[in-house]
Amino acid sequence: MTEREISKNTGVSKATLQDIRKRIPDSDYETKRGSGIVYKDSGLHILSKILGIPKDSFMNSDPQSWAKVTRITKNKSMVLVQTVDEGNVGSKELRLKVKDNGKFVLGMVVPIRSINGDVCYLARKQPRTRGKW
Repeated sequence: MTEREISKNTGVSKATLQDIRKRIPDSDYETKRGSGIVYKDSGLHILSKILGIPKDSFMNSDPQSWAKVTRITKNKSMVLVQTVDEGNVGSKELRLKVKDNGKFVLGMVVPIRSINGDVCYLARKQPRTRGKW
């Protein structure tokens, strides 16, 4: 699994992964010319211990859940969302970290992942224009 895929699937920045890679023995990853750094199973195991993330989450690229935008805050890097459950049972309000909240509109449904308490992250790229992917 490449460093880029791990970064995309877990939400951990590539800079953080590069710092961690300096602490991992060279035998646990390979440097490929075209695709970057490729981690072996032993390297993924070490990464999961250091980051505190289960090893299975490295492989999961699908969003964990969906949320609906409920409020656009003055803070440009945050949007308030409410989880969308099929029966609307147990839906809760979360803070969604984004690059620019000017591209989101009320009622927009977005994929989220990595829920840590009441903070979650966008599971795909930002919308290109206001309200449109």
